[in-house]
Amino acid sequence: MTGNEKGSHLLVAAFDFGTTFSGYAFSFRENPLEIHAKSWNDESYLSLKTSTCLLLDPEEKFHSFGYEAENKYKMLCEEDEHHSWLFFRHFKMLLHNNKKLSKQTTVKDISGKRRMFAIDIFSLSIRYLRDHFFSELQKKYSGIEETDIQYVITIPAIWEDNGKQFMRMAALQADIDNAKLTLALEPEAASICCQRITVDSKGKNFMSGLQYIVIDIGGGTVDITAHQINDNGTLTELYKASGGPWGGIYVDNNFLNFLDDLFGEQVMNTFKQNYLEDYWYMLREFETKKREVKFDNCHEQEHTYITIKLPLELRNMSKTQNGKVLEELIGSSPFSLDIVSKKDKIRVGVELVRKWFDGPVNGIIRHIEDLLKKPEVHQVSTLILVGGMADSPYVQEKIRYAFSSKRFIIPKDAGLAVLKGAVLFGHEPMSISVRVMRYSYGIEMFQRFKRSIHKSSLKKKVEGKAYVDNVFHVFVRAGDTVQVGQEITKTSSPINKESSVYPIYRSVSSDPKYTTESDCEIIGILSLRHVGQDDFKSRKIKLSMIFGNTELIVKAEEIDTEVKSSSTFNCLMD
Repeated sequence: MTGNEKGSHLLVAAFDFGTTFSGYAFSFRENPLEIHAKSWNDESYLSLKTSTCLLLDPEEKFHSFGYEAENKYKMLCEEDEHHSWLFFRHFKMLLHNNKKLSKQTTVKDISGKRRMFAIDIFSLSIRYLRDHFFSELQKKYSGIEETDIQYVITIPAIWEDNGKQFMRMAALQADIDNAKLTLALEPEAASICCQRITVDSKGKNFMSGLQYIVIDIGGGTVDITAHQINDNGTLTELYKASGGPWGGIYVDNNFLNFLDDLFGEQVMNTFKQNYLEDYWYMLREFETKKREVKFDNCHEQEHTYITIKLPLELRNMSKTQNGKVLEELIGSSPFSLDIVSKKDKIRVGVELVRKWFDGPVNGIIRHIEDLLKKPEVHQVSTLILVGGMADSPYVQEKIRYAFSSKRFIIPKDAGLAVLKGAVLFGHEPMSISVRVMRYSYGIEMFQRFKRSIHKSSLKKKVEGKAYVDNVFHVFVRAGDTVQVGQEITKTSSPINKESSVYPIYRSVSSDPKYTTESDCEIIGILSLRHVGQDDFKSRKIKLSMIFGNTELIVKAEEIDTEVKSSSTFNCLMD
């Protein structure tokens, strides 16, 4: 029995590895719904997630992760001792739509001057979460071994195959057993959480046949999936997962762009470099202030502005470098009618603050509008908002307003829905029974020319016979619904005596003809080393692709041989 099968573990531990915040939770097999989530202490408050930050010492060795790393680096900056240390944050976005991802991919530290292999940064972060979890577990429960634990790591549903493989490789490098590791798609995990941990005690929100869309608004990306609840309680995906880069960090970026426009980029860069603690404190405060913004505030004076405290050093630095006090800067800026200076604070008009939200939120709304036009989801009646940014009243209210005819569900602690659902998914990986393919997958074939099928311009003569090269031999088509674990096989012949190598192609088209088409691309290489070399031309090879899981599985084996051959599938660039 493998680690993914129900009943082979004592407990499930899930890591929600986010762009801005990360955390873990677990539950035991005997009572999976009793989920324990770790609380993290940061100097001023208690949080259910810690900051996704990693600090390495001058010897490039692990020092700390999360709030501990953040606070240590701030202290180093205050004492001007940070220059030889390496601090990393927001590095998860490196895996979003990165077609050149490889083991050699590097990530810059916060200074932008030094680089480390990304696989090491991810691995050290995962190792920290794993070790921290296991240490805390042993304090409360004795006798639990590593082999008793099924691990789950959450990933965005819109990640490509190479990002998924990269995350698994990072976990393996962190010494998590491959057989004890499951990757969970974040919006699917949230869907499972909302279904199992129902919003009302009678569970009326999630009855059989219900069709709904999950909108997971994280720090970096927004993942959107559409599900239907089956009679047996499992979920069917109605339409392929989609989404885009519209997460909370883009609201933060708009705020930082506003400060650049007000004070000047040079002032802000100098302030960040010399007063990092104050810079981060300002961002932390803005994180809190974001939750004060509403879609339709009343017109009382106290509700028309958002008050943001400005560090004294920033005001002084601005006066020194710009030759103007803050009030003069405001008066000469495009925001003169939107900002009021009050001692050590600025009061920013709520309409301006709303504009910082509107870029990413409008992107979400437009995407949902397009999705709801698809015939596969025309019966969707409910929208579910989860993820850290789903806690924002403005985001909630603006999306509600755009889709006023739909019923909305926003679970308590929406930012924990993915994490809790990932724990449940680890206990019951067959909670999702049917998925929709985002791409067509297949291999390249050399076929006999058929006038009714192939283009005459692609015809080639080989030993007097007409052939066509670069034919896309389809295993599954974009838009097809597949059962989880559905295996599709084809038969091929060995390429040479020693080994056979098969490029695996995909296409956004549901009917790709040739691998040379513009929307076709190689996503990985399947390699099979042959055990024997005699009569290799007469041998047959079974090529298999297994669909419907969170990760694509591709394998090959020789048929009619007593010696088992093994194959490897690699989605990462060399």
